[in-house]
Amino acid sequence: MKSTSLFLASISVASLGVNTVLGVAVWGQCGGSGYTGASITKSSLASGHNRHLQAPLHATLEVYSQCLPGTGTGGTTTTATTKTTTASSSGSTSVDAKFKTHGKQYFGTIGDQGTLSNSQDANIVKADFGALTPENSMKWDATEPSQNSFSFTGADYLVNFATTNGKLIRGHTLLWHSQLPSWVSAISSSSTLTNVIKNHATTIVTRYKGKIAKYDVCNEIFNEDGTLRSSVFSNVLGNTFVDIAFNAAHAADSSAKLYIN
Repeated sequence: MKSTSLFLASISVASLGVNTVLGVAVWGQCGGSGYTGASITKSSLASGHNRHLQAPLHATLEVYSQCLPGTGTGGTTTTATTKTTTASSSGSTSVDAKFKTHGKQYFGTIGDQGTLSNSQDANIVKADFGALTPENSMKWDATEPSQNSFSFTGADYLVNFATTNGKLIRGHTLLWHSQLPSWVSAISSSSTLTNVIKNHATTIVTRYKGKIAKYDVCNEIFNEDGTLRSSVFSNVLGNTFVDIAFNAAHAADSSAKLYIN
């Protein structure tokens, strides 16, 4: 995942009350009787028009509820107002809870210290999400930039935030061809790389044993055509690096669910 700012941090949308549709007479908001001007409808939003009015699931907004009976003669317009939605309103059901009522395990998002230390972003995560996946803090260049020299500042922050707020954690990622330190990329010995993979996976999974429920053990190991991607791991070890990584992770925490992402 590329590092991105949390798009749910603050959502400013045009207020769609009865009298406030960007200068469109109230009788013509949905193409009312006798109206030939612009209209905003559910179908137009679905087709990609009026993108500036679309909002994530947690915005309490019924875009097409603005449709009014076409009985007036028009002529009256108003200036649109805006409102900012930052999280589910007090007492409302969170998006995560709504997903779970439909048999889903969770509604998750990504984050790291930069996002989660922002109070507005953190409040949205707390209110509407049930799981967190680190953006970058658990990738190899962040956790083991030098051989056997580990750094967990960013990963610890995310894990502590998630456990404190009752969020499931999906660890991402133990092995990836990208964001890989040069010392790993330079390894040409199969025995050395095997030991390095085992040590890396074991150290991380052991540290968070019982706290991280799921891991993306290997990330993006296939090309678009389904063939094994060329990387230091596949070039030196063939496809056996997958077994090595999964076995090490499972030995460190047998209760964690392991995935190829």
